[in-house]
This record gives sequence, C-alpha cells and structure tokens, in this order.
Amino acid sequence: GNLVFVSTPTSNGELAEVPNTSLINGEVTVQRYMQNSRSYRMVSSAVTTTTSIHENWQEGATSNTDNPAPGFGTHITGTTADQTNGFDGTITGNSSMFTVNVPNQQFEAINNTDINTLNAGEAYLLFVRGDRSIDLTNPTDNLSSSTVLRTTGSLITGTNTQNFATSTEGDLVMFGNPYQSTVDINSVFAASTNVNTGYYYVYDPSLGAYGSYVTVILPSGSNTSGSTANQFLQPGQGAQVSTLAAGTSSIVLSESDKSPGEFTNSNRPFTSSDMLTVKLFTTENFNNRGSVHDSFGIVFAEGYNNGLTSDDAVKPMNFYENLGINNNGTYLSIEQRELPQSAEVYTLYSTGYTKSEYTLKLTVDGLENTSLYLDDRFTGLSTLLATGDTTYGFTVDANNPISIASDRFSIRTEQRLGVEDNDLLAGIRLFPNPFNGNTFYINAPKLNGEQLTVSINDLTGRNIYEKTLDCLENTITVKMGDNISSGVYLVTLNYDEEANTYRLINE
Repeated sequence: GNLVFVSTPTSNGELAEVPNTSLINGEVTVQRYMQNSRSYRMVSSAVTTTTSIHENWQEGATSNTDNPAPGFGTHITGTTADQTNGFDGTITGNSSMFTVNVPNQQFEAINNTDINTLNAGEAYLLFVRGDRSIDLTNPTDNLSSSTVLRTTGSLITGTNTQNFATSTEGDLVMFGNPYQSTVDINSVFAASTNVNTGYYYVYDPSLGAYGSYVTVILPSGSNTSGSTANQFLQPGQGAQVSTLAAGTSSIVLSESDKSPGEFTNSNRPFTSSDMLTVKLFTTENFNNRGSVHDSFGIVFAEGYNNGLTSDDAVKPMNFYENLGINNNGTYLSIEQRELPQSAEVYTLYSTGYTKSEYTLKLTVDGLENTSLYLDDRFTGLSTLLATGDTTYGFTVDANNPISIASDRFSIRTEQRLGVEDNDLLAGIRLFPNPFNGNTFYINAPKLNGEQLTVSINDLTGRNIYEKTLDCLENTITVKMGDNISSGVYLVTLNYDEEANTYRLINE
C-alpha cells in the first residue's frame, strides 16, 4: 500500500515487463500528470480499484468547492445538484466524462462516479479543467491548471484483451493502456484482431483551444500536426482505432508490448517525398506561434489507390475546429493517392469555427511536375502553392452560409508548364464552374497585372457579354448582368493576338 508510481511533466514511474512466474500482491497508487490545458483527454486507469471513481479522481471531495489535496484530482461534472450521483454540480449540468457506445458510434456520458469503479485499461474521454481549485460556480471562469490524477488499486500483469462489439468497417473504438508502462502500439496491433494497423488516433490536449485529434501514422509514429503523439501510448492514456472490416474487434496487450522509458517528448512530423500537408490555425495562434487546431495530409505515390482503402485514415471529429479531405462523402485525415493528374480537385472539409480569423499553412513537399492551387469559393481567390510553405489568411462570418460552408476550400492540380507550353493563356481556369448567380472568376497565372478581353456567347452564338478586364492577383472577376439563364456558355479570352475558348455552366 506504500508503492507509488509518480508522474511529472517530464517522466512517469513505470513497471517493466513482469515474468509470468511473478505475482504482485497488494495495492499501489499510480499517477497521471495532466498539463495546464483546459481540454479533453482520453484516459484510462493502470490499476483496478475497489473504490469509486469519486474516491480516486475526485479525491473523495464532499462538494464542488472542496479541494482535499491541492494539485491532485479534478472535477467531474454531470449535474446541477452538487454531488448527485457523485458529480460536481455546475450551472449547466453538462457531463465531462464519457465512454464510447460502440454500436451507436458516439460518446455516452457515464451515469455516476460514486458507484462506478475503475478497471485497468478501461478508457474514458474526460474534460479536465485542472485541479479542484478551479471555481465551478462562476460560468465565465475559464481558468485552468495542471493536476495529477491518482488511482489506488491492484496492478494487472499478463495479457489484457479488450473486446468490442463493432459491426462495420471503419467503426471507431476507444481503448486504454492497462499497464503502468508505455506500450508500443505497433506491437499491440500486431496481436490484435480486426484493427487498421496503419493508423491510430490520440487526443492531444495541447492543440487548439480544447484539444484536437491527432492521426498517428504507423509504424513510424509520425503525424501532420507537429504533435508529440507517436507510436508509444503512455500509462494512463487512452486512444482510438478503426476497424479494418465488418465484424467484432479486439485489442490484445501483453507484457512484451511494454516499452518503459519511451516518454512522449519530441515532435515527429510526417514527411514524404511527394506530399501536401495543410494545418488550420486561428490567426492569433499562428501569429504567436501557438498550437494548430487541426490538420490533414495527402501522400502521393505510384501504385496508390484513389479510392477509399484501409491505407486512408478516416477523420475523427473534433468538438470544435475540423479540417480534412472529403473523398466522396468520407472525411479523411490522411489520404494516399496516385501521383496527381492535371485538373484534379480535392475538396477540403472544414467546420466548427469558433473565431472569425484563421490561417491555413499549406506545405508542399516534392511534386515537381505539378502545380497546386488553393481555391476559396467564398472570396473567389485562387492561390498558387509554392514548394515549401504557403500561408493563406481568411475570415469567417457565422451569418454568411458560404463563408462557413464545409466545402469552401478545395485544392486544384495543374501540370507545370513545359518548354513547349509557354503561351500566356496556359493554365487558365474558370471557377466556380458550374456557377450560380451572375459572377464567376478566371484564374490566369501568367497574366497577373495585365488586361484581356472577355467575351461570352450562348450556344446560339448570341453575344451576351464583352469587356476588357484587369487581372489582379492572378484572378479576373467577371460580373455578368442579372437574370442569366441556366445553361452552357462559351467564354472566349483574348490577349495579345492569342485567343482561347472555355465552356462555362450556369446552374
């Protein structure tokens, strides 16, 4: 009863592989340090307790203002009447501790903390404000602090199997580390059943405003967010993984999976010879070198499949800002594709804005033969993505549906100009196409600062528009008259005795 595994910002006390001839008797106390960040976490216990969640993680407090051990424990909420079912009362009564309802694929609030006990490896999503010094009675108090969750119970040794009633390919399950030791997820997944061994998902509390999912690429342990998350799952930590096929699944952990000393303390950004990485920041965070809110990556290589496969990582949804790739209605955080072809369009998925000013950081590695453009259908701007980093600032207005549309942004590909393809009208693109209304835009990457004549005819040959327009920031804005009929139009561009015609559809 006197053995304590201490957890600090830089290390954890750990128990290495235990031989199957050994037996551990008695209870121990395990700690899990929580950094100063008012955020969600995926947590688990490394011991099985005979006492309640309330006695352990809430330090047995008698009220929502009781702080029996400063620096330890946290509030767990779920009621307006303080201490009902063990919960700390708040004005809203919102829950802060959840399990996953696997058949329904959704988080589900726990029903009490004064009866439920903790089992080693059982995972929870827990919103941690800090220790119990945080004032819950003030709804505007967004203060936070670091804290340590401590749990007293019996350590488990030997194999731990966690079974899940999954039924569909791509179902997500949440599992926990049952040991007081870091484990190597590559080793764990090698022994598990019906899980996608290429990725798993960690919730990083240091990202965004209230934490963010990080897709960890296996076996390398890299990610696109610059997060410290890697292939080593810490003691007291939970994570998620998706199923590989229809049917039940299981996570199997054993003593040989332990990797003590692999404390998560270094960034492992994902790199590839041909890759696009996009990160979403609030502009305030970006300017102050703060944390990313969300990210995704597209890896290109010969032999990859543009369809949805197990090589693609389905995107788990954050509670606030989300950024990913929309592949025919399936949202991805990592997509593996064939090398780009000209005129491909990759639709981005973005939602959950809580601020008005944001910045995208887009990084292009390799792709020497392809030009990538970021298209913003709200502003009409098309931005060429240079090799290396490109930043794009934008604003959102909750009262403007196009501004916050989940498909506002897309990435478009064009083949880079060869020696024989150097005419000034090369690379022209009309967008949006189809369009709806009386305004569309022309991207003219070789005519910036120039003027050209735009003529529009319907399919009967009747000329309905002709003007000389300026090309500013590679973009020409064409405002046609009102009451433009739906149909197909021919847009002819004339510049310096060169002319090209393009099809334009008005919905």
